[in-house]
Amino acid sequence: RRQDMPGKVVISIPHIFDRAQRSKANHQKGISGLLKLQKLDPSQFTNEFMYELKRVLSVKRKESCVERFLEFVVSFAAHTPIPAQSDDDQPFITFLIESFLPLCKTSNAYVKFWSCYIIAALLAQFPEDSELDEDLSARLMTVMINERAFDTAVRTRVEAIKALGRLQDSSDPKCPVMPAFLLLLVHDQNTSVRKVILETINITKASIDPIIGRTRDVSKEVRRYAFEILALKVDIQMLKPEQRVQILDAGLNDRESAVREECYKLLQNWLQFCASDPIKLLKYLRVETYEKVCVDAVRAMLFYRHINQKPHHEIIDALEDKLSMELQEPLSNELCLFWRVFIEEQIQAAIENGHSDEPSVQSFTDLEITQFCLLIKSQIQLGASDFSLLQLLKLAQSLDLTDEAGRRMLSLLLSDLIVSPESSSEMLLQTLDLLRLVHPQDTEFIEVVINNIRTIGVPLAQFRAGDKIKLIEEHLEGLQTKLNEVGQKYKAEKDKEQRKQLKTIIRQIQDEAAPLEEQLEIYDSLHQYVISRSLETLCFLFERCSVSVRHPDVKELEEGLLVEAIEHQEPEILKAAIDCIPHLAIESKERCQKYLPLFLHILTTYEENEIFNDLVVSASLRGFFDVCTWYGLATLKELCGDSFNELMESVMEFLEY
Repeated sequence: RRQDMPGKVVISIPHIFDRAQRSKANHQKGISGLLKLQKLDPSQFTNEFMYELKRVLSVKRKESCVERFLEFVVSFAAHTPIPAQSDDDQPFITFLIESFLPLCKTSNAYVKFWSCYIIAALLAQFPEDSELDEDLSARLMTVMINERAFDTAVRTRVEAIKALGRLQDSSDPKCPVMPAFLLLLVHDQNTSVRKVILETINITKASIDPIIGRTRDVSKEVRRYAFEILALKVDIQMLKPEQRVQILDAGLNDRESAVREECYKLLQNWLQFCASDPIKLLKYLRVETYEKVCVDAVRAMLFYRHINQKPHHEIIDALEDKLSMELQEPLSNELCLFWRVFIEEQIQAAIENGHSDEPSVQSFTDLEITQFCLLIKSQIQLGASDFSLLQLLKLAQSLDLTDEAGRRMLSLLLSDLIVSPESSSEMLLQTLDLLRLVHPQDTEFIEVVINNIRTIGVPLAQFRAGDKIKLIEEHLEGLQTKLNEVGQKYKAEKDKEQRKQLKTIIRQIQDEAAPLEEQLEIYDSLHQYVISRSLETLCFLFERCSVSVRHPDVKELEEGLLVEAIEHQEPEILKAAIDCIPHLAIESKERCQKYLPLFLHILTTYEENEIFNDLVVSASLRGFFDVCTWYGLATLKELCGDSFNELMESVMEFLEY
């Protein structure tokens, strides 16, 4: 009761509060004054203090004078060593939390908000080395999680989340704060709520993915803040490669420059962690799996003005010095990727700066075509990965191809790569792309590619020469018949000596059949490789040079290679053949009419035939739609005749499936 209080206390507290809300300069002096008043009579001081403090609960708007006043109150509570009551040892800061906690449950929106605001501010000032009373902590979490964190008022939710931030316990898997935070982080519609959760949530295995998810938030501010939090709180070693790539992919390709800027800062932090070594950083990103994102990351490192470019140039200079000597080990995937992107960016920058002549790789390195060819050969001999070779082939697209001798050498090298069984499909396509640059004339390019296709089939032709395979099959058939006869005798024979002799004969027959069976396996494997590689190359030829379908030699390949592939019982080979067909079908109506029955057969019987898997059926659908787009349904109906309706029904059934 105020009438029982000493006059000095009653008069001075409002006066000190009034000065505190006017300027922060009065805070330190005000705290000293309150401490003096508190020592006179702690209990009565507390009553008057609370009476004056609760008057703030009726304020409807969050004004700067109120915030200054509450900041003063919190500072005083954090610094006072005197208990709230003379007969109690409860700290003053805990007493204030206890006093405002019940008010968080009231129906008045202003009282709820200011109560949560005060509690959040007090908890933020609570000493880190101190722990809240377990009962008080439990009651705080109950009220804040069950009621205020999901309050209808946004500003109340924000303050409740700030209060819960101090109550998190990362060591306790059953802590109820984390599930509430994760739920709000993903589903709360308000930007301020999601931002404050990003600010307060502890970094754990459970929270990393939801935080990364906010890098694709609908709000620009939340996305930007998510990158800021990841840069400040999350070490690169805490993340999985997939998570690192997900972060960079979202940030480097964001439509907002402010978000991209924060991602650049994050990338700069990671680069500093790797001692400014981009090659070391790329090792954290799995360049073989996530090439596109790694390329974007290298470009960002070369582009961002706050990243020191000197180490990048030193890496390229050291590499060129290394290439002048005989290499003892293959170049790493990361180094090849960095080298390729570095040169591409240097060339692009030169073009953008207004160079009259388009620059080439020679403007930035001493690499010539002949040196490049020797480099590729040495890397193959040293066992370089397909990824490294692929990066070098992409780099070669920037080479100066005016040197006739160098072009011939490069063309021979590319032909060897096309024919080589060691070249992957991706590497084959890149090799053919480069070959197209070496032979820009259609006629010359078609001749080179068709010669390569014929070269691919040479080992198969050698196997087939003189009916070699047929003779092996007949010989094996005779051995199998003989083996069956001897086997029956062995089962019927009772004499041990005779059984022993028969067993020796059986072993001799098996030994004689083993190399023949091995040759058949080699033939089957070679046969599959030759058809598959030839069809891939042929399809690329059709895609890059449409006039090739009218070339006389293509007719020969169509009647031989394509027919054999269609009759093959391997889904992969059948798919490769179907990929070639649309290019031929659109060349003439006669060819289209020739291949439409194949589409019909596949699309009407795919459920009954195991060879017609999803890849084969999808390729057939693509081919059918390509032909439809080219000729139109009316012409297609004319070409199909009575089978058109059946074909369309099958297409619609498959699309519905």
